[in-house]
Amino acid sequence: VKTLHDDTENCIAECSALTLTYRARNQDVSRIVSGFMRHNIDCVFTRFNDIPDQVSSFDKNWIEKVVASHENTKDDHVNLRYALKCLESVGFQFLDKLHEKAPPHAISFYDLLMNDISKGSPEQIRKITETLYKICQEFDRKPFLNLVETYKKLILKVDPVDLDEYSHYQYIKRIIVTPSRIIFVPPEPIATNRIIRENFAYLDSFARVSFRDEDFSQFNSQSNSATDGVRNVIYEGVKLSENIVFKFLGCSNSQLRSQGLWLFYEVLHKNIESIRDKIGNLKKKKVPTATLR
Repeated sequence: VKTLHDDTENCIAECSALTLTYRARNQDVSRIVSGFMRHNIDCVFTRFNDIPDQVSSFDKNWIEKVVASHENTKDDHVNLRYALKCLESVGFQFLDKLHEKAPPHAISFYDLLMNDISKGSPEQIRKITETLYKICQEFDRKPFLNLVETYKKLILKVDPVDLDEYSHYQYIKRIIVTPSRIIFVPPEPIATNRIIRENFAYLDSFARVSFRDEDFSQFNSQSNSATDGVRNVIYEGVKLSENIVFKFLGCSNSQLRSQGLWLFYEVLHKNIESIRDKIGNLKKKKVPTATLR
């Protein structure tokens, strides 16, 4: 997708699908539509006479405010933050209802969360986190669900399962990076490996990242967007918050082929270098995955 500004052609994205929101005068509409049709681009246009106030004034720091409402401000609440990010990744279907006070409830989902989290015990915070993951899955089946009602029903049924250190599968966070966004996905069961087993106490710090096009298909190996996305994640990591960054840990040969990597959030007693050192001496290895590490 390219745009002309001051007679200079600028590339704003290289992907198979893109959503654009813009303000246009009445006389511009026909010109914009005809321009897309002339270049054989499939489009769906929606016109808003007025931009809703809740859209234009959306608080981008809502997650930080929700987490900060807990009385234990020293806890990073990594899992809770991640679950809230997963909900945010659902998009407008969730965000448009965040502050909505739908009948018969006189409270919004945002206020309900603030109230439950503010004085929640560690066990209650775990239940809330698991409930948020369940709501993400519900959105796949019911895009227009009632958030408050769904939350109240699910939290009564959720029973966090104690993790088994010797299980062959563990639930690991998954992040999808596309040319235009970062999508946080609820933890998925993944076959364990030696690194996971040796660092089971830090299981919540691991995440798998996949690089995908906007339609979730694999990138063409020559795509500049794929190269830029991988480079950014390796050098800068993926931010969960200002102080919580999942950084590049490593990858296997099979992950390279499937366009994926392992990330790790460093904590006080465990960093990435200490994990790599236990793998062995990789400096003399000539395979691509060892060179990446």
